[in-house]
Amino acid sequence: MRLIPTKSFLRTAFKACCVTLVAGSLSISATATQKQKKSKKYDGPQWFDNFKYGPAIGTVTGLPNGIVVKSQAIKVGGGAHTVIYDTEMMSFNGAFAGSIKFEGTPWNGRHGGAPKAPGNMTLQSDIGPGWAKDGSFKDPRKFGPLPKHWVKYKGQYRNGENVVLTYTVGNTSVLEMPAFEDGAFTRTINIDKAAEKMTVMIARGQKFPVKVVGSGITVRTDKDGNIVGDIAAGASVNAKIVMGNDAAKVTAPADLTAHTKGGPLQWAETFDVKGIKASVNGPYATEEIPLPEKNPWDSRIRFSGFDFFADGTRAAICSWNGDVWIASGIDKDLEKVTWKRYAAGLFETLGLKIVDDVIYVTGKDQITRLHDINKDGEADFYENFNNDIKITQNFHEFTFGLQTDKEGNFYFSKGAPVRGGGRGFDTTHEHHGIVLKVSKDGQSSEVVGNGLRAPGGIGIGPNGEVTTGENEGTYVPACKINWVTPGSFSGVIHPGNGRTMEQGYDKPLCWLPMQVDNSGGGQVWVDSDQWGPFNGEMLHLSYGRSTVYKVMRQEVNGVMQGGVVALPIKLASSAMRGRFNPVDKQLYVAGFRGWQTNAAKESGLQRIRYTGKDVSLPTELKATKKGVYITFTQKLDKELAEDIGSYSIKWWNYVWGPMYGSAHFSVNNPDKEAIAKALVSETKAGGTKGQDVKAAAFKGDDVPVKSAKLLEDGKTVFLEISNIRDVMQMEIALDLETVDGDIIISKIYNSIHNLEDDK
Repeated sequence: MRLIPTKSFLRTAFKACCVTLVAGSLSISATATQKQKKSKKYDGPQWFDNFKYGPAIGTVTGLPNGIVVKSQAIKVGGGAHTVIYDTEMMSFNGAFAGSIKFEGTPWNGRHGGAPKAPGNMTLQSDIGPGWAKDGSFKDPRKFGPLPKHWVKYKGQYRNGENVVLTYTVGNTSVLEMPAFEDGAFTRTINIDKAAEKMTVMIARGQKFPVKVVGSGITVRTDKDGNIVGDIAAGASVNAKIVMGNDAAKVTAPADLTAHTKGGPLQWAETFDVKGIKASVNGPYATEEIPLPEKNPWDSRIRFSGFDFFADGTRAAICSWNGDVWIASGIDKDLEKVTWKRYAAGLFETLGLKIVDDVIYVTGKDQITRLHDINKDGEADFYENFNNDIKITQNFHEFTFGLQTDKEGNFYFSKGAPVRGGGRGFDTTHEHHGIVLKVSKDGQSSEVVGNGLRAPGGIGIGPNGEVTTGENEGTYVPACKINWVTPGSFSGVIHPGNGRTMEQGYDKPLCWLPMQVDNSGGGQVWVDSDQWGPFNGEMLHLSYGRSTVYKVMRQEVNGVMQGGVVALPIKLASSAMRGRFNPVDKQLYVAGFRGWQTNAAKESGLQRIRYTGKDVSLPTELKATKKGVYITFTQKLDKELAEDIGSYSIKWWNYVWGPMYGSAHFSVNNPDKEAIAKALVSETKAGGTKGQDVKAAAFKGDDVPVKSAKLLEDGKTVFLEISNIRDVMQMEIALDLETVDGDIIISKIYNSIHNLEDDK
């Protein structure tokens, strides 16, 4: 006869184990929190003061006369000066001595502010279109780029210190390169043949000396007092606009095509590391690939998106501060992995996808397609694949993840512009809190899901299923996993989407309480049998809890619902992005520490390798009108499976409204007065304001299990529950064993929107 531990012993072990499964090591969590608080320094020298991002960087840039939300800050004159271009309007906006001064969330952690000119501007041109349309410079937009038939930014070529911008004005292709010569800032413009008469803005609302060296551009002052340059229809242009010093002795304008064929290496140094392999004591072993944290460019490694090349031995990884690195030599043993910086100066990159061995990376400004023209291991052409996304200067407008469906369309999610501290919203528009779909060729885009606040990642399933994570906040009572369908609305109301509470919202796949996920990452689908018993299933990554969850799905009446269970995986850094290697079929996870997370390390790239040992966990969940069916990966011990003392169930609801997050509310006896207050207040539902208060609040109604029955397959348990109903949050605690004696101590967190008929 098998000895069964006492229930009190099992419950004690259960509590300890579940804390570990849900939140990782307690010591790691505390240490990480302390480190995070200590690392926030807003004054004095910062790491980014010495950050060598290359000859240009994409960013929001604050200027004395306004904000350029999609700027390219380009270094000229050997890096001693900077010029600012607006890629939404292809305009020159000014120049100054020195480099931009970094400020804002990715840099000094502040909720607000943006990189800006460090002092007085040498030259300024007021913000507006850089080229006339039908003789007019009037800006027709409120947000987003100018219409593509007016101007279209195509990208930039990098050749050493030289940056050549390429764009179209109407049907005319333009190459432009800024520089600094003999005390003057210059703009060299090349046009093969102007399709029609063109006029370029040189100085809007400002006065400074201007002359032209070369041919094709005639300078004049227009009726509004702006300095402009005219180009005749059919003209070829090889001209250098000299600004700020009309006595400067500058060289003749160059043929800029010489800079479009690839340039010399900027980051020749590589870094070899040896993988750290974990001891195997369970079904999954976590193996770490050390990062190039010490590098001569003072680039802070905060990996935020990655993907594999087709050979499976190489991966491209982007960082929050705009780098792309390539790791080579990823094999079974990880004996020698080589890091090489491939690109830099991108705009807060939080997603990366490789298609046909070409790297695409998403930032706040656009999806950029990177090309290594001369095949030397570095990107030479940063192509604007699609820049339809509309942004403001708000700090919270992150673009999360980058995925493709089987037709080749691209997807990413975008945050809403919360105010400093996280409550409410700044100026909003129709691209705030969305999932954007971009066509395979990059020529068009459409919003496929709306009503998001902070969708920290995105997943695309094998049949085009679209999911995102979501963070608690205004109109988001708890973290959740959104199941996004065309036209779906996930609940966040702001003036930009024009929704009202009376219209309701589309319910998520499941809600997740704070101790389970306080900041969601992306989702990834298992694509083989080589990673355990989950082929074809979805995993959810928790950035905040550094945890990987198995997702259980059930569709009832056309609505997706389900829950999650933590996998027995311990991570050293946050779980932000996951990919399965196309060759070894194992899960790789990348993440960094930038906002609330219990991650022990600032960043990490880890392989989660299946060891072949049995995985003993719940894997399927079905809610019916009589109770719930839970299917496990292994056959269960019948005695424990049919003991109702092996289960403990609670449930509770949240309040969806304008408050930041929600306390737990009784399902059986709801507090109607508190709910009414929550629906008209930005204070946390239930009157609480801090997570410490919230954690001590109501924990949920106890839900009795009337009976438990193990079905014939030996893996599925039916728990009979009287008066089962739709509920926002259910917690099912399990204390079982397999027939082989493996202990299953776990918790399922799920939501019920509809109840299926019992067969």
